[in-house]
Amino acid sequence: MSAKGRSIITDDNNSLNNLIQTDAAINPGNSGGPLLDAAGNIVGINTAIATNSNGIGFAIPIDIARPIMEQAVAGEPLSRPFLGIRFQSITRKLADERKLPVQVGALVGGVDPQTGDPVPGVEAGKPADLGGVKDGDIITSINGKVIDEEHPLDATLAQFSPGETVSMDVLRDGQHVTLQVTLGTRPAGL
Repeated sequence: MSAKGRSIITDDNNSLNNLIQTDAAINPGNSGGPLLDAAGNIVGINTAIATNSNGIGFAIPIDIARPIMEQAVAGEPLSRPFLGIRFQSITRKLADERKLPVQVGALVGGVDPQTGDPVPGVEAGKPADLGGVKDGDIITSINGKVIDEEHPLDATLAQFSPGETVSMDVLRDGQHVTLQVTLGTRPAGL
């Protein structure tokens, strides 16, 4: 593992967030296999390789993959919770650049990967919108689970099920707000 919390844009313009970057060989045909640490523990599922790179690959962290695996093993339809937002995981660098009041959490709002321009973060009519989440909110916790670099939003959400209502703490214009959001089902292909 060479880095955590990486994001990539796929060939079909979808964004994959909070990936593990690795220099372990991932080749066409062997994605989907385990990414192991030095002790032999599975830490991720190999997912993608960077085009025009020299051996850089990406894996889905096991904390995100495990609930899906458990559904598959139980014979249940595969589903993942969905908010309907674009977000940026807050790092110290992002907090400094944007002069944010906190150095952890998830900033609701996106950035166009080709132009660098801001894009709306909340999709109209989706669970986050229906629950009152707004562009510029900083999601600080879900059901009391703090969102930080070790517990990113995607991995924390993976612990819940579609249809479940969660208590989401956000920082909005310097004020803490608690919202009740009923999670949707992540659409296929995202």
